[in-house]
Amino acid sequence: MNEILLDMDEVESIEWRKQDDGTFSVRFHMKSSGKMFTRIVHENQLQQLKAQFKGDEEE
Repeated sequence: MNEILLDMDEVESIEWRKQDDGTFSVRFHMKSSGKMFTRIVHENQLQQLKAQFKGDEEE
């Protein structure tokens, strides 16, 4: 299984869109560099990313 390894402290926001095949296109916006990148993930991976991002926001 592929994993997306990110420093969530560097992620400013995450947006996603469901694709026709049931996967999700996830766009990450980075704070310091201003870059953004997109990855295709399955629903369970999206839920994990959202939980990690929310967890880092609350700390």
